[in-house]
Amino acid sequence: MTWPAIILWLMILLASVSRGPLILYLFSGTVIFGALTMAPPGLTGGLNLPAQTICAIILLIKIFLRSDNLMLAIRQGLDIRKLGLLGFFMVYVLVTALVYPRLFGGSVMLYSLNAAAAESVLAPTSANFTQTIYLLISSALVFAFATAGRSPTFRKIYLQSIIFAGVLLVASGVIDLACSMAGLSRLLQPFHNAAYASLDTVYIAGQYRVVGFMPEASDYGTATCTVLSFLLFTYRFFDAGLRRYFLPILMMALALMTLMSTSSTGYLGLIMLVLLFVGRLLAGLILIPVRSQAQWQRAGYVLGALIIFVAVMSVAGPYLFSKYYGLLNDVLLSKTTSSSYLERSRWSQAGLQAFFATYGFGVGVGSVRTSNWFINILASTGLFGVFLFGTFVIKLILPYRKYADEVTRRFASALKLSIVPAALMIGVSGTTPDPGVWVMSVLGLLYGLRLRPQNAVQEQPAPELRLNAGAQNAV
Repeated sequence: MTWPAIILWLMILLASVSRGPLILYLFSGTVIFGALTMAPPGLTGGLNLPAQTICAIILLIKIFLRSDNLMLAIRQGLDIRKLGLLGFFMVYVLVTALVYPRLFGGSVMLYSLNAAAAESVLAPTSANFTQTIYLLISSALVFAFATAGRSPTFRKIYLQSIIFAGVLLVASGVIDLACSMAGLSRLLQPFHNAAYASLDTVYIAGQYRVVGFMPEASDYGTATCTVLSFLLFTYRFFDAGLRRYFLPILMMALALMTLMSTSSTGYLGLIMLVLLFVGRLLAGLILIPVRSQAQWQRAGYVLGALIIFVAVMSVAGPYLFSKYYGLLNDVLLSKTTSSSYLERSRWSQAGLQAFFATYGFGVGVGSVRTSNWFINILASTGLFGVFLFGTFVIKLILPYRKYADEVTRRFASALKLSIVPAALMIGVSGTTPDPGVWVMSVLGLLYGLRLRPQNAVQEQPAPELRLNAGAQNAV
């Protein structure tokens, strides 16, 4: 066990007995430790124990220790019109992991999650157990955040915890870059003790790939772009003091770190983020007949930024293009001819063939590695699993007309937009059927906005203050 793991264990133990929101900050902040396992792999048989997973378990326990939260979650999980589809999906996931690797074992060829160097025959492995546990924890977070998210205080603290995660992501990237430039990369080895902690390519087109405390650049770029997307689309729901100076600086730093990661997945997320932001702005100006001064002001800022960008590119564009053409060509333009892309394509192709070989039932959670989340959940859980999870997500993102007020409706719309880049990045690079604890927590918070506010029996605050109002801490 390395010294960062020891410090994190102490903080997690403190958060476990604390009655404050420390565990929520740790849950969001430990996203930076993607290459750190909290237990020596030699003592766990190679099993990795991520810090964020431990924080998620503690957070689940603390939320469900409140009997009203637990009973509400059970009622929601048993009602097919509410979260019942996700509840049935969790049960079905257990069936796939326990039954399908034995039912179809020896008759299907695929790339195993534990050994993806070459194709192997399907057989039960420890990954069926571990990946099922990870997926169940992520799914349980939907119920936890749905119930706790009824509290305005919980929502406010959650927003602040995402800022905390963004600051840590930028700091870890700066530390990684500084250690690399100083030739002291060995100092970061204690943060890279997980069994899967292996960097792919340190340099690309002469550019150092910033990875922070992650296993590889693609993980770091995905994380920074995901947090950037959340902060950008929920920007108006933060305190005015944060919006004025700190958040713009943090978002620019996250965008810069995403670019410096040279992750093609992160670049794809940035492109989607820009398209969504500009599209939302244009839709607000064209489709909404009554436009507020704030809307015109935001449009002016964006238009001014575009004018400045066009002016700079018209002057410095040829120089920048010639200087960074090699980098862009390696990261985006010629990505489909790289060895890593070809290898990952073989994983996905074998996963798709495994789906058909099992007649649409799938090979079980934890049995197959792919480089595409959509193919993985199809190959792992089959048509029935995709139906359950897909229908749950579709019902959640469809328009809902019964929110408590207009501010809550706008917050829900912002949450939906914020997870689109993350969903795209996970979709094109996911190696397991687990969307991740962060995406599932946002989905849970999104559903929690539909429920009756926890302080509904108390005096209601003004609509513009509803998201920042005080209520009993749900954690």
